[in-house]
Amino acid sequence: MNRGEVHFLLSTREDFDPDIITARLGIEPSGVVRRADPRPRLNSWQLSSRVIRDDPDKNTFVDVYPMARDVIDRLAPHADAITALVDQYGLAATLQVVLYISWDEDDVRGAPPIGFDEVTVAFLAKVGASIDVDSYRADDQA
Repeated sequence: MNRGEVHFLLSTREDFDPDIITARLGIEPSGVVRRADPRPRLNSWQLSSRVIRDDPDKNTFVDVYPMARDVIDRLAPHADAITALVDQYGLAATLQVVLYISWDEDDVRGAPPIGFDEVTVAFLAKVGASIDVDSYRADDQA
């Protein structure tokens, strides 16, 4: 069974308090990471989609297009503030897609669609974000 999640991250390896982003945007993050020695090596603020799992009984399937759009729709009203934060603090903006893809030969659905609509692409361009896609073989136990 496929599962996946989409995250928008603002991060830096420099000294930086991710709470600054929360205060500026007025959005509670899904998570923050604070740099520590020896790991993690960066500070980050993240807003995530919920984890989606293929479940034909519930008619839910992993599809990156709407997952990414859900995150971007929540951030779009804050694009100018995000761009200012990126510029002011030298942050890296990243849309990260994490997929666990089933290798089950009986799974007729196959790999999930991976792509981004024009609204998502325009937002990412406006804030200077990159896209990172990580894919892993699904563990049937998860």
